[in-house]
Formats: sequence, C-alpha cells, structure tokens
Amino acid sequence: MDSGEWLGERYRLEQRIDSGRGTEVWRAWDRVLARPVALKLVPGEPLLDPASRTRVRDGILACAALSHHGIVTVYDSDETSGAKAAPVPYLVMELIDGVSLADGIRGGPLPVATAIQVCTQVAEALSKVHGAGLVHGDIRPSKVLLTPDGVRVLAPSLTREPAWDALPYLPPEQPTTAPPTRPADIYALGILLTECLTGKRSPTTPLPDTVPPAATALCHRCRSTAPEARPTAPRAATTLRAVSGPPAPPPATPPP
Repeated sequence: MDSGEWLGERYRLEQRIDSGRGTEVWRAWDRVLARPVALKLVPGEPLLDPASRTRVRDGILACAALSHHGIVTVYDSDETSGAKAAPVPYLVMELIDGVSLADGIRGGPLPVATAIQVCTQVAEALSKVHGAGLVHGDIRPSKVLLTPDGVRVLAPSLTREPAWDALPYLPPEQPTTAPPTRPADIYALGILLTECLTGKRSPTTPLPDTVPPAATALCHRCRSTAPEARPTAPRAATTLRAVSGPPAPPPATPPP
C-alpha cells in the first residue's frame, strides 16, 4: 500500500507509522466522519488459506468487542485487495496522541514509580483481554502508548508471526510459530517491567533495590521459565496496583 490510496472509498492512507511481520499501521483520514484514524493492514499473501482468513476475521471481531480505557478502541473493519488480488483485511482504530513506551525508555530506565504505574495499567488491560477469552500476543514497548490520560495498549496481534523486536518478549516454551498463550503474555509483562526499571530485557536481570519487594517478587514470577508459576493478569494487576502509589506523569517525549 502507498500513501494517498483509498480503502473502501472511505479511508485515505496518509503515513505509515508502524510495521512488523504480517502487519502495517497507517495514519489515515476517515472522510465520512472527517477525523484521523489509525488503520492496521494484514497483507494478503498469507491469507489465501481460508482457515487463516477466518482466524484473522475472528480476531478482528474480538478486538472490536473489547471496551476498556486502557485498550485502543476499534471502530471498523473490512477487506481490500493487495498484490495479485489477494485479500487484505484491515481494522480501523482511534488514533492516539501519545508517545510509545519504546520512545519513552529510549534514554534509559524510568523512575520506579512511573515504571510500576505503566506496567500496572498494561496488566489491567491484559486482564480485560484475557477476561474476554483472548490472548494479546504482542506485548512490547512499541505496542504501549503513554498519554496524558494514562497508558493505552494497542489491539491484540492478528498474526502468529512475531516481529523481530518481539523475540525478547517470547517465553522459552513458546515457539515463534505457535499460537500465543496467556502465560506468554504474562512473561512479556515481566520483561516489560524489567526493561522499564533497568533498561535491559534479560529475564535474569536483577531489579534495583528501590523497587518495592512485592513488585520485585511479582516480576520474578512473571519471568519464570515455568508457565504454571506465572501469575494471572488480574493477580499481576492487583499486586502492582497495591504498590504503585499515586499516579506518576508519563515520560517526556524524547528529542528527535
């Protein structure tokens, strides 16, 4: 897809803002409602298989059914045609004015209070996703947005092929081509918390002594090599919320 193209005679692609294996996210213009939106494309080549198309459609419907202040809202979905007339499903989401967590931690670890606040809200969003019978499958800094109103997590993954920068967040028991699981989401949450607090992604990285003991213990459980030893998303959210303290401001936008 190229800038300037129209999808369904309604959405005009303006600027690609993210891409990974299997998806592209664009800033687009909705001419019916006269507003900017984010539009997520799933390229058609892997979806010539009817089973894959059904799985992606089911995932889009599930994403649209999620309603939570910490999850980016899905407005619409449809299909367009790509190369060789292959179907290209897409979903239309609210365009969030915020900074990705990846940018927020580019300059180093976050203050302890801010890191715990951010990961508390990610855990609460995961609780909603898991409670709806879904798995997110793509928890990493570039999928977490920091806004003046709090953290917003981008919609769950629609593909099974992880992006290259998602590999550090996959648990040891998770083959890269296997469907994601809830324990895998929790492992990714543990690595996310580690990175926010230390700037490192290793599951063996020690946390600073300034981190509340309950949060440190939870992080160790989330990073466990045994899936059954990891907490549920609601338990992780409850534990982090108990030690998070008053809301902390999001990190400042880093210089270009």
